[in-house]
Amino acid sequence: MRLRYSLTSDIQDVPNHVKQQLESYISKTKLDSKIYKIIDELHEKKINFAGLEQNILWLRQELLALDQLLIESAEILKACDKAEKGEIENTAPPPEAELEKPQDLRQEESEKDMINIQNSFAQLNNMAKTFKEMKDSNKEKYKA
Repeated sequence: MRLRYSLTSDIQDVPNHVKQQLESYISKTKLDSKIYKIIDELHEKKINFAGLEQNILWLRQELLALDQLLIESAEILKACDKAEKGEIENTAPPPEAELEKPQDLRQEESEKDMINIQNSFAQLNNMAKTFKEMKDSNKEKYKA
């Protein structure tokens, strides 16, 4: 199954992404070695015509996939060229920009923070009481 997806990247990183896609495809399919294998099989004395036909059909399918990858790569690089020329507008927000949260969500988070702080103080208070009781208990033991 093939899936079309998009990703946001800094313009200077785009050529590297395209290069990685092409290299990944070529290393995965090894089209050139498949073509040479077909050519070598045509030199044999006894040719497996059905096998050659299957290899050629597989190669054609892979060439279609490569053609689609090249079309998409060209579209991406064309978009980069237009962006550098100022012909298209940058619609992606910078990655470090944090979106403004709605007021009610911020208030809800503040209330949760306050509850967490109160719970932490209550735990500290309980710990302090326990330590005091332990201290007082030890004083009673060693007093006598």
